[in-house]
Amino acid sequence: MTHKSETKEAFVKEAVFPAVCVDGEGRVVGAVLQNEKARDKSLEQKEVWMVHPATGRVVPAGMGPVVRVVQEDGWVRVVVRGKGSGEVQGEEGVVRADEGGVLERLEGVVRARRSAMPEGSYTTHLFSSGGEKIRKKTGEEAIELLLAPSRDRIVYEAADFLYHLMVLLVWEGIPFRDVLEELSRRFDQ
Repeated sequence: MTHKSETKEAFVKEAVFPAVCVDGEGRVVGAVLQNEKARDKSLEQKEVWMVHPATGRVVPAGMGPVVRVVQEDGWVRVVVRGKGSGEVQGEEGVVRADEGGVLERLEGVVRARRSAMPEGSYTTHLFSSGGEKIRKKTGEEAIELLLAPSRDRIVYEAADFLYHLMVLLVWEGIPFRDVLEELSRRFDQ
């Protein structure tokens, strides 16, 4: 039997990365944390598997059938086949975009990477390079987003920009909720 602290330790030691689940049209339908085992199992069994955030175990995410898995720089894009409107029903532990939790979850992953600084992680590389490098990369991603020639590329570059923006916010010690509160304040005016 594994103690909770050992499970958490194993969870931190094994590299986890965000897996963004999209439908055939590129709409984000959810996000989970994966490791190599979860990614490989998703490919083999044609269903999304995830690392359960509380236990660190690899479990089914309860999403639609996997069409393909694309390894990106520091994250994975999982294309799933949804039912009807393209919405995918998930189980506990899966954060769907319409719940507004994807960015908060990303913030948690980025904060964990800054704390653990796992070797070989792109996020670790950014934090090790310092604030100037993080700002430069965030700016580069903003430019790539502005110059993106197609809808698919805009979606792809927007995800890159949001990731780098989150790294910048964590570097500066600014909780993402502060940004949400500012947006809410503007909306209420």
